[in-house]
Amino acid sequence: MPRYYKVSRKERSKERNYLCRVKKRPNPKKTPRETLNTSSASASKIKVSTAKNVPTDPEKHYRIFYFLSVFSSISTLVKCVECGEKVNFTCTGKEGLGFDIQVTCAKCNPRYVPSSTKIGRTFETNSRFVFVMRILGLGLAGCNKFCGLMDLAKNFVTKTTYSDYIHRIVTKVKETAENFFSFAAEEEKKLTKKYENKDEITASGDGTWQKQGFNSLYGKKKLTPIEFEEWFEELVSSGQCTANHSGASGNMKVNAVIEMFKRSVEKHNVKIGNYVGDGDSKTYGNLIKAKPYGDDLIVAKKECVGHVQKRMGTRLRDLVNSHVEKVPIKTGKNAGKKRRVKTLGGKGKLTAITIDNLSRYYGSAIRNNCDSVQKMKDAIWSTFFRQRSSSSKR
Repeated sequence: MPRYYKVSRKERSKERNYLCRVKKRPNPKKTPRETLNTSSASASKIKVSTAKNVPTDPEKHYRIFYFLSVFSSISTLVKCVECGEKVNFTCTGKEGLGFDIQVTCAKCNPRYVPSSTKIGRTFETNSRFVFVMRILGLGLAGCNKFCGLMDLAKNFVTKTTYSDYIHRIVTKVKETAENFFSFAAEEEKKLTKKYENKDEITASGDGTWQKQGFNSLYGKKKLTPIEFEEWFEELVSSGQCTANHSGASGNMKVNAVIEMFKRSVEKHNVKIGNYVGDGDSKTYGNLIKAKPYGDDLIVAKKECVGHVQKRMGTRLRDLVNSHVEKVPIKTGKNAGKKRRVKTLGGKGKLTAITIDNLSRYYGSAIRNNCDSVQKMKDAIWSTFFRQRSSSSKR
C-alpha cells in the first residue's frame, strides 16, 4: 500500500496534489448524430435552400474621412492635366451627407465631382443613411443628432427633403417586397407540385396588433406558405385617414384573411387549398362563407399542433383551478375559519410540472403518429398512464 506524505498548503497549490479527489475523467468526444430517415417529406422540404445570391461589388464602399487633411495632401501631389498648374479642392453644394468637390486651378474653369453616386438629383449616401436610421428606429431628429455628434453637418436635411427621401424609400421597399412575395409564391407552387403533385398550396395565417385588446387602430395579417418559409402576402390595417378596414378591431384578422385569399390568384396566380389556423374558428368559419374561389374549391382547415398542445395545458390548468374546496383551519390564530384548497393540485397530483409534461408529450404523440389515428391514440394514452403510474404500481 503506497504511503502518503503530508504536504503544506503552498506546495499543494503548486503541484495540485489533492489526496481526497479522484482524477477527473475527460469528457467523451461528441459524435455527430445520425439523421433519421422519415416517411414524411416535410423535413426535406424545409431543408431546401432558397437563398438568393445578391451580387456585390468589392470596389464599391463608403468611408468617412477628414476633408481638409485628405485633400490638402492630395493637392500637393497632383497637377491640372490641361495647364499643369496647382489644383485646389473645395467642398460645395452640400446636401445632407452628400456634397460636390470643386476642382479649381489658376487657368481652367472649375470642375465638379459628386461625393457619391446620384439617383436623379439626390445623393445615394443620403438615401442609404435615411434607410439605415429608419431600420434602427430613428427619424430626422436622430439623423440630426448623429450628424452633429460626428461633426458631419449642423442639421441633416430639412423636413420637406426628409419626407421626399422617405416617400422614395417606401416606394422602392414596396417594389422589392412584391418581388420577394412573387418569388415565394412561385417557389411554393413548385415544391407543392413536386412533393404532393397538386396545384393548391397550404398556408398558415397569423395576425398582430399594436396593442392588446379589441380597440387597436393598427393591425397586420400575414400568410406564410408551409413548404417555403417566406411571406408571400401581407395586409396592413390602419385606423388613420388611410384606413382600409371599417368595423370592429376583432374583425381585422378575419377580413384580412378573406381579402388575401380572394386576390391570391390575381397577384400570384395560386390558390390556397389548405389553411392552417391558430385555433381561431371564427376566421375559418367566415372564410368558408365568403367562398374566395367560388364553388370550385372549398378551403380545408388543418389544425396547428402547437395550438392543440397549448389547449391541452390550458384546459388542465382550468380544471385544477375549478376544483376547489373550503377546508376548516384547525390550529393557529385563524382556527375555525376556512381556506380554499385545490383538490386536484399539489404533491402527487396535477402539479405545474406534470401539466407541462402531459402537454409536451401530447404534442409529441400527435406529431410522431400523424399517419395513423390508432397509433396516435395509443401514444397519447401511454403518456397518460406513464405519468399516472408510480414505482409501487409498476
